[in-house]
Order: sequence, then C-alpha cells, then structure tokens
Amino acid sequence: MTHKIIIDCDPGIDDAMALLYAIASEDIEILAVHTVAGNVNVDHTTNNAQGVLAFLNRHDIPICRGSNMPLVENPSFADDVHGVNGMNGYEFDSFAPLSEKTALESYVAILRNTSEKVTIAAVGPLTNVAILLKGYPELTDKIEKIIIMGGGLKGGNITTTGEFNFYVDPHAAHIVINSGLPIVLAGLDVTEVARLHKEDLEEIASHDARLGQFLLTINENSLSIYNSLGFGKTCTPNDVVPLVHLLHPEVFETQDLKIDVSYDSSETRGMTYLDSRIRMPQEPNVQMIMDVDLARFRAAFKATVIKYVQNSNNH
Repeated sequence: MTHKIIIDCDPGIDDAMALLYAIASEDIEILAVHTVAGNVNVDHTTNNAQGVLAFLNRHDIPICRGSNMPLVENPSFADDVHGVNGMNGYEFDSFAPLSEKTALESYVAILRNTSEKVTIAAVGPLTNVAILLKGYPELTDKIEKIIIMGGGLKGGNITTTGEFNFYVDPHAAHIVINSGLPIVLAGLDVTEVARLHKEDLEEIASHDARLGQFLLTINENSLSIYNSLGFGKTCTPNDVVPLVHLLHPEVFETQDLKIDVSYDSSETRGMTYLDSRIRMPQEPNVQMIMDVDLARFRAAFKATVIKYVQNSNNH
C-alpha cells in the first residue's frame, strides 16, 4: 500500500531525517512539503526544506511556505538546539524550487482534487494544519488521518510541562487534537526512547559517504550531549517516529486515549493531559504511541535509507 502524504514540518535536524525517511520509502508518495515556523523562523525552515530535497535530488516535490507566526502566541524558536540556521551550521549548496502556492493554498488544491484520501504528517507546530481545519472544514473528509510528532504525557522538554511543538502553538495543537479526525500521536513518551546510535549513521555512511556525513554533521551536537548525559553517542530523531509507525506499526505499542492540550499562557502552556475519569469515561481522540522496540526501529530506519541509497547508486 502506498500512503499519499503531505509533510508539514519545520526543518530542523529531525525534520530533515523525517524527510529523508519518507523520500527513501517505497511505500510513501509525498504530495507536497509544507513549512512552518518552529525550530527556526519560516525563512530558515523553508530554505532547509529546499536544501534537503535538492540534496536528495527531489526537485519534483512541491515545497510551500506556511505560517511564520503561531495563531496567538509570539514565536518561540529552538536555535539553541538546531543552530542558527536550523541545521547545526550545515550549509546546502543547492535548493529545490519553491512553489508559488502558500501551504494553505496547497492543502486546499490537493484535498479538493484528490480522489484518494491523504495523510498529513505534521512534525512541527500545528499552525498550518489548524488554519486548514478551521478555514476549510468541508475538506476534512479527504484526510485519511493526521500523524503528529508532539506532546507527551511524561512532561515537556522546553518547559516541565510543554513539549516544543505543542508549546510553540498550543492553540493550534488544541484545535487539531480535538478535530474529530483520526490522529496518531508520537509524543516524548516514545520519541525520547526511539534513539539512533552513531554507529547507525556510520553504517549509512559506509553505503553513501555524502549522505552519512550530512547525518553525522547535523547530529554532532546531539551525539555529544547525549553521550555526556550517559546515553552513549545517540540522537533522538523525534520526527521520524510517526513516519516509521505509519509503515511499521508492529514496532510500537499504542493506546487509544482521550487527551487535550492546555493553551493558557501560564506554567501549563502546551501541556498534554489525559482525561481518565472513571465515572465519566470519554471517547478516545488519539492513538498515542507509548513505546517502541528500539532494535526494530533502528533496523527499519537503516534498511529503508540504505535500500534507497543502493537503488539510487544503481541508476
């Protein structure tokens, strides 16, 4: 089965790895890449999306610039983690073309004209997706599901309660989570466990030195930081997780839960919380990924990328 997907992202190191995995997969057809402000501003995220797709020689995938501002809050960035340009200082030397359509215009055109349902893979703040759902509710029946990297019941990473993507635009996260659409959510509960090791990236490098060096360069800081924290030379490619789950759900453990997202401006901004009332049970609104078979996750990522590299080299 081929999954037709739109990737909504804020590249970002792990977004670049998610784009790589999706492009490498034979079972994913990318209809468009939409950018949003998140890890860095939308100029950088768009530039990085163009750079990644050119690096992978995919000039055919439309790239559409999305929102540079959350719905209500002021922007927050993670350039302390991803570097000023979002790629840990890596500079691309070529760029795939930018579509004349905005992300919203692209969503509307694709969903209006498709005869098959489309999956939205949202691995950045959910601003673009929320605008689509609020502005064009008549198109929601064209959406198969929304797979998301965001949130987490374990707590946050930018604050004690808020995971970055949900913290940046909590109002958008609240809208999307409560949209009534099928949602698969990969939060910090699983993404902080789903690690790749330096030797995984080196194994890819043994098949394609240029790609392997790119992955090692953009993840250099993460490998060092996690090693200093006692996790070994590992990185957490958070945004890869929902895409691997799309193709290999058997690698993960999930729970159907009723959750919501706090969108106030206090200490709980962006907090993911569970409604588990016994006397007033609620219908689940997300399939939440809670755990991963790490060995199989690592193997799935490597196998997909290495097969893609080998096929590319044979052409």
